Amino acid sequence: MPKPERGKTLAAIARDARAVGATLGIMLQPPAEFLLARRDRLCVRRTIDRAAVEARILDRTAARKAKDFARADEIRAELKASGVELMDTPTGTAWRVAG
Repeated sequence: MPKPERGKTLAAIARDARAVGATLGIMLQPPAEFLLARRDRLCVRRTIDRAAVEARILDRTAARKAKDFARADEIRAELKASGVELMDTPTGTAWRVAG
């Protein structure tokens, strides 16, 4: 299939998926907003304190900057034991509630 046709087909599929999602009441939020709201719901359900997690991530970032990798690993393990997974990215550390 030529590229112009492929682009039109993909645009039509995306439009149709949005229409079906709206009918079903899903896919109404941008993905990033949905994922943050989902994380917040999981935190409430599992009694995870978001502010405490953010503070521990800041502590871990400071330990990494100080090249105290053992301490950074301890903090990661502590968070993992409480149900929080960390993902290091080029822009910083992101986190999610383990599923």
